[in-house]
Amino acid sequence: MARWPMLRFPIEWSTIFEPDAGCLFVEACVRAQLQAADAAGAELRHGTVVREIFCRETTVEVVTDTERVVAGQLVACPGPWANALLPLPGVPLTVLRKSLFWYRPTDATAYAPTNMPCFGADTRGGFFYATPAFDIRGVKVAEHSGGLPLSGPGELNRAIDPAEQSAVEAWAAASIPGLGNERSGHTACFYTMTPDSHAVVGQHPNHPQVSIATGFSGHGFKFAPVIGEILADLSCEGSTSLPVDFLSPSRFSR
Repeated sequence: MARWPMLRFPIEWSTIFEPDAGCLFVEACVRAQLQAADAAGAELRHGTVVREIFCRETTVEVVTDTERVVAGQLVACPGPWANALLPLPGVPLTVLRKSLFWYRPTDATAYAPTNMPCFGADTRGGFFYATPAFDIRGVKVAEHSGGLPLSGPGELNRAIDPAEQSAVEAWAAASIPGLGNERSGHTACFYTMTPDSHAVVGQHPNHPQVSIATGFSGHGFKFAPVIGEILADLSCEGSTSLPVDFLSPSRFSR
């Protein structure tokens, strides 16, 4: 609190400082990855809806809203669509709606990335986190725990949930008291949860020609490069030297 005076925590709390930690700008990361894929010869198809996936004996057929594609190998990262598109036996996936809020401080400089760290707080009331004011929206604040269960991504309601907003603002008022409550932005997203909150990465138990990655439980994006390496190994070599057994789609049935 002496180093970052905008923060307020109970003095008896244990804290961890990680000097190499930071924040990823997701859209910029995805653009860079797509540019690298395009340069390597990938054919990118944006805005294409995948309707069905059929696993044959040795091939896979992907039906989109415009065509049918047959391949010998498929890498699938279906996110909240996993249960409907490519069910995994014995893997219970739950889709949660999560809310994100931005608040504009009176003194934006005090909450700039040079003055305020990214941080999370594991409290009795939930796990909350915040990032500094990277743009005019101000400080991003959200709850990593909790969430509203959905039967699927088609149910997503992007309206503000008053209970979620109240919980976030109560935590922010206690932990970042100078921030205020001038809400400048809000959005909703999906968490695809597994029972142990670890991702599901590996070959499909019934269809080894399909490599799958899903169920990242709200903390998967930072692992995208290594997950890509693993999926490339599995689809091209049939195995990977990286230690991923703890993420196996078969771990729940075991």
